[in-house]
Amino acid sequence: MKFLAALTVLLSFQVYSQSKFFPGTCTPDKKFCAAFSPDDMPIAMVEDYLGRATKSIKIATYNMNVDFYSEILRQKLLRGVRVEFGVDYKLSFDSNSVWRSLKSNSNLQKFRIPVMRGGNPQMHNKIIIIDDKTIITGSANYTFSGLAGNYENVVAVTEPSIVAKYIAEFEELKNLAKITCETMSDTACGNGDEKYPADFAALLKEGSLPGSSLVSTAGACAGLVKGYGLLTAENKFFSPAVGDCFKEADKYKKLEGLLAANEKKSTSKSADKYQAYFSPEDNLENVILSELSKTLSSPASSFAYISVNFITNKKFAAKLVEMKRAGVRLKVFFDRGRFDDPNFKSSLEILKELGFNHGGDDENLITIFDNKLVGPYGCNHNKLAVIGSFNDVTVLNGSANWSAGAMTKNDENLMVIKDKDLAAIYLREIISQLFVYRYGQQKEAAGFKKDIEVLSQKVPCLKSYLGLEKKCAGNLNLRSSAMISVTGVPAKMGSERVWAWVPQLNNNQGGAIELFTHETFAGKWVSAVPMPLNTTYTFKLFTTPQSIDANKQGISSARWEYDGMGNDKVLVSPSMAVETIQGSYSWGQR
Repeated sequence: MKFLAALTVLLSFQVYSQSKFFPGTCTPDKKFCAAFSPDDMPIAMVEDYLGRATKSIKIATYNMNVDFYSEILRQKLLRGVRVEFGVDYKLSFDSNSVWRSLKSNSNLQKFRIPVMRGGNPQMHNKIIIIDDKTIITGSANYTFSGLAGNYENVVAVTEPSIVAKYIAEFEELKNLAKITCETMSDTACGNGDEKYPADFAALLKEGSLPGSSLVSTAGACAGLVKGYGLLTAENKFFSPAVGDCFKEADKYKKLEGLLAANEKKSTSKSADKYQAYFSPEDNLENVILSELSKTLSSPASSFAYISVNFITNKKFAAKLVEMKRAGVRLKVFFDRGRFDDPNFKSSLEILKELGFNHGGDDENLITIFDNKLVGPYGCNHNKLAVIGSFNDVTVLNGSANWSAGAMTKNDENLMVIKDKDLAAIYLREIISQLFVYRYGQQKEAAGFKKDIEVLSQKVPCLKSYLGLEKKCAGNLNLRSSAMISVTGVPAKMGSERVWAWVPQLNNNQGGAIELFTHETFAGKWVSAVPMPLNTTYTFKLFTTPQSIDANKQGISSARWEYDGMGNDKVLVSPSMAVETIQGSYSWGQR
């Protein structure tokens, strides 16, 4: 007991080495670096990239609520870094807490980006551009749920042709806000505080044309009042012109013309190795259907592995059914919350032929993804596919859900990348999802072994990325991630931080892994512990005040989970580079 007491005192003065930034995995040419939530904890990756900015930060995102990003952006502004920050118009009034926290600064511009296409339209992008050289995008909103709780992906891209297209799209989104403000508001533009007349504000919030207070309902114009928006296809080709039906016709015709001229199509071509598209102007639906259809030319040697939040686009669902009937190898992930939602039942009918799987080695193709790491809102929020056809392997990834509205109503982005290394990185993540949520972490399951065998024939380096062979050169990030979820933590969200102390990190010098929580996590704190293959680690927990980073100074013994070192929790990594769920723990219990 004296030894343990002395050891506890020693620990209270130890300088800790923090290990919370996992850089994800990069292609050998470093053009793409992908990190996955929760196993890479990209909440820290995004923090790191924001910290690298020396000239400019451009943000166009549906949501951002990670509080410590606010301080990074404030410090960048004070150092002369130009920050341009655009958010969805509706969300700017609600949950974009980082956007709202940034106050007036000569280096700051803030934009509420409106979308006037009807059907609850959204500026749904998740784009950050650093110094006009690196873009960060993917499925994840820049929130605690997106970057620490959900299953998501974040990819940093330095390929110049892709970066240039995203910069052009950012300018288009920014101009959308500026044009709207300068045409329809008498207040200043660019500080996020613009005010609009009540009837026009209703149009911006709802996306659809309001009633007779704004629009004439007489004669031919009566057909406009249908809930459609100013820029939807239904109204673009309406006769008379939409602007003519507004009571302030001159102003609205001017706005309509300026906004329509602002939407420019991408210059990507289907033969390009690196493509980028943006909805609605680039018809993402046709882009995705085209890539899926390529498998039908040689179905027996083609595959499509898809991980999405949901599929309600009837054309996509019909194409997947056609692919199954033709013999294309398919695996689909679908979030449990959407599957159980009664509002989605009718949309699932066409998918029934694919079959739904709740875990197990059967022939059903759609795995219902039940993320129990966090609270009831934890989900699979990806919007990605890896498709193999002919000699190509293609990664589809972006912000757009596989719905009709995302393709025609929202502002979204989609990358189509033909790169076998990037495909291997994304397939490793999908294989991890299969390992956990379909095959119950049983690597000897026949279906799991078949997945790896078939995919590695098309993507030769996949086994190397999984650590099953050393065929491919390069510094591959071969590690497992042990996902942990902890309840009963004696810490106050927002004022205290929680860490896992892992003695085996940093060449057995020890290291601290930060855990994260949010009000939607139902009291759970989550993180991932990176581990070499076939390795046993231990950990126990401690807390710090919000202002103290665990690698900066010693921590009082009162903040440790245990008084001594004899009750550590145990983690064991598998023999391949996949994530595992190690368990839901309680503070003070093994």
